[in-house]
Amino acid sequence: MPLHKVEKENNKLLLVHPGKFADERWRERDDLQPLLRDNSGAIDSELLIISEEFNNWEDSSRRVDLLGLDKSGNLVVIELKRTEDGGHMELQA
Repeated sequence: MPLHKVEKENNKLLLVHPGKFADERWRERDDLQPLLRDNSGAIDSELLIISEEFNNWEDSSRRVDLLGLDKSGNLVVIELKRTEDGGHMELQA
């Protein structure tokens, strides 16, 4: 799906050419994770981030990048991937 930027002064839509995080040297843990942790409203305006790199699961050593709560008290698992295919994030979550 194309992404556009609004140029109000000329009343135009400009096509935004998305790059790749890897090309920009953005890393999940060092760049994206703190950005989303500190700006969780970009995901959901009522999301509360309660943990980062959470790994206190019984019988598992896996970590969740960000763990949050929605307004109904449901756990929200946020797994960050730079790859196009998601890198098996459904198994990790």
